[in-house]
Amino acid sequence: MRTIFFLFLIVIQFNLFAQSNEVTKVEVKINTYSSSCIYYYIFFRDKMDEDKTFQDITKYKVELVRLTDGTKVDSTTCKIGINPNSISFSVNLINSNKELIEKIFSKDFPTYLSVSEPVIIYMPGGKEPFVLTQDKLKELTLSTKNLTDDQKQILINNINQNAPEFRNKISFSKSVNGSDSTQNEYIAEFDIQKPFLSDLTGSYFYYKIKGRVSTFEQNPLNSIEAYIIYNIQDHLYFEAGRIGPQKFDVNSLRANLGYETLIPNLIDLTGGKPRFRLKPDIKFGLAYQQNFQSNNPFENKEGNLLLFANGYYYIPVLDKFAIIAEGEARYSDKFYNGDKFIFNYSLTFGYETPLNDLKVLFQVINGKNEVNLGGATSYSLGLLLNFIPF
Repeated sequence: MRTIFFLFLIVIQFNLFAQSNEVTKVEVKINTYSSSCIYYYIFFRDKMDEDKTFQDITKYKVELVRLTDGTKVDSTTCKIGINPNSISFSVNLINSNKELIEKIFSKDFPTYLSVSEPVIIYMPGGKEPFVLTQDKLKELTLSTKNLTDDQKQILINNINQNAPEFRNKISFSKSVNGSDSTQNEYIAEFDIQKPFLSDLTGSYFYYKIKGRVSTFEQNPLNSIEAYIIYNIQDHLYFEAGRIGPQKFDVNSLRANLGYETLIPNLIDLTGGKPRFRLKPDIKFGLAYQQNFQSNNPFENKEGNLLLFANGYYYIPVLDKFAIIAEGEARYSDKFYNGDKFIFNYSLTFGYETPLNDLKVLFQVINGKNEVNLGGATSYSLGLLLNFIPF
C-alpha cells in the first residue's frame, strides 16, 4: 500500500511539473503601422503540431474583457494566430483613441483575454495535447502583469500615425567591400528617437540622434545628426538641430518643416506567416541649413534652402527574415559640386537570431548625402538590434 501511494505521488508530481513547464513565457508586442494592435505571444516548451491546431482555431471566440465584471472592452476585436512554438492573441483597437488606450492599460480596472472554450494545443509525435483553459489564459494575459507605460505611450503617440520609436536601431558591422581603404573598416549606425516632454495639447517633443560612424573617418557616407522634434498637428512636424560629418570639424544648423504619412503596403513576402506587415513611411518637406564654415556642402557660407524626401519600409520575409529599405533625396541649386539633386539608398537584409530583437545583417548603401556630397557604395556584414521588435 505504501509503495502504491508513493508511486501515486510521483505521477502527480510529474504531471504538475509537465503542465507548469508547458508554457515557458509570455511576450507582449505593440504594432502600430498597419493598425493599433496589442499582441500576446504565449510560448510553449515544445513545438506544436501547427496544421492540426490550426484546423480548430476558427471555433474559438476571443474577447478582451474587464476583470471587475467580465464585460467586453468596446472598440476591440481579437484573433488567434499559430506559430511553430507559440500561439498569439491579437487585440485590434478600432478607431484608436486615448480614452480607449487608458482603459486597456488601467491599473485600477485591469483587463484580460477571455476565450469561449478551452484552446486545444496539439503536440507532434502522439504527445498529449495541452489544454489552455480560461483560467490559465486569464492568468497569462492579465494587463497589470504584462502591459507597460512605455507600450501605452507608443499607442497614444500613434493616434496620429506617428510612432518613430519603431525605427530605433543600433548596428555594428564590418565592411566587406574589398578595397584597400575600407577592407578593415568597422562601422556603427544608430537611429534613436524618444519622447521626453509633452505640451498642454498632448503633443510630444522628441529627441533624435541618427548617424553612421566608422574607423575610416573620411568615408563620404558617414555623418551625425541630432535634432529636437515637435509634432505640430496630425502629420506635420518641425525639427531643428545639428548636421555634419563624423569628425565635428564642420557643423551646420538645420531646421526641417516636414509632412509624414503612411502609404499602403506594396508587397507581401511573409508566405502566410503571422508577421507584422508594416506600411511604408514617407516624409517630405522644406529645410533651411545655416553653415558656419566655408568648407560646407554649399557654395557659400550663408543659409540655404533645400527640399527633402525620406522613405522607410520594413518588409518581413517568411518567418525569420526581414528587409529594411531606406532612401533619401535632396534638391538644392546651391550644392558646390554642381549637382542639384542627390540621393542615396540602403538595403538591409536581416535574419532573426534566438536573442529576439537581434538580427544578423548584410547591408548595401549606395549614393550621396548632403553632408559630404561624395558618392560611395558600401557592403557590410554585422549585427542589428531593434529597440522595439516587429
